[in-house]
Amino acid sequence: MSRLLSALGGDPLRLRTALSVVLTLLAALSVRIGGGGSDLAFVAAALAIGVALTRPPIEDTPANRRMWTAAVFVALLVSLWRAITQSAIIDSGTDFLLLLFVQRFYQRARTREHQQIILLSAVTMTVASVINVELSFPLLLLLYIPCTILALMINLLVAEGERLGPRVMYEFERIGAGRIRRLMRVSLQLAGVVLFGGLLVFVVFPRFGAGVFLRGSLPTRTVSGFSEEVSLGDFGTIKSDPTVVMRVTTDAVPPDTPTLNWYFRGAALDRYEDGRWASSG
Repeated sequence: MSRLLSALGGDPLRLRTALSVVLTLLAALSVRIGGGGSDLAFVAAALAIGVALTRPPIEDTPANRRMWTAAVFVALLVSLWRAITQSAIIDSGTDFLLLLFVQRFYQRARTREHQQIILLSAVTMTVASVINVELSFPLLLLLYIPCTILALMINLLVAEGERLGPRVMYEFERIGAGRIRRLMRVSLQLAGVVLFGGLLVFVVFPRFGAGVFLRGSLPTRTVSGFSEEVSLGDFGTIKSDPTVVMRVTTDAVPPDTPTLNWYFRGAALDRYEDGRWASSG
């Protein structure tokens, strides 16, 4: 890490690009491990980004803007067609996000494009959080959070330098890797706070009702299910619904039959303990 910071820390623009590549790689891996997207799209995106990094950024001219707008529009139509006709919403959406990554790397001259890469990586990680149930996702997330925080800080500093002029950018570059290491430590500390807070919310909040801080615990609701015992909360909540789910009819009955007896079989739970109903019989 020290060698990497020494190699990139003296040039904030190179460090900014390197962080954008890292965020894109982590987000793409998270989605692909979860089964999102297609191998062809990921390979094509990787090759396109590699080519983009070997050449200067494309100039922001009207002709280039029209070209990219047309390409994105066509890709959006194709993605919508795949989502509707092939029921591939996740795959088509992921492939479309990859194209947006490629576009931003070809136009990476300004801070705005790198901020958009951070946003796209966050959207991709959100998709991965839904489809990736492997142990790899939390491990990749542990790397993603501090890299995102560092990328946001570097982008903010570079944006201020670009706004204030070349002299400030020169001073920023002159500071070198020493300050970059300090920013890295700050990023790790903030990531630790975020992870601790997320773990605390994950552990504590499921123990309470949704409105515990506003109106106390939610009232107990009637539940239904088929079992020898019923644990409250383990079965579906009973809701008012006029839908007919069963009709009971009888065979033809002789006209001289005085009465017709009906028998329905069920279970009576008459013992309650620790949120669980059971039968004492």
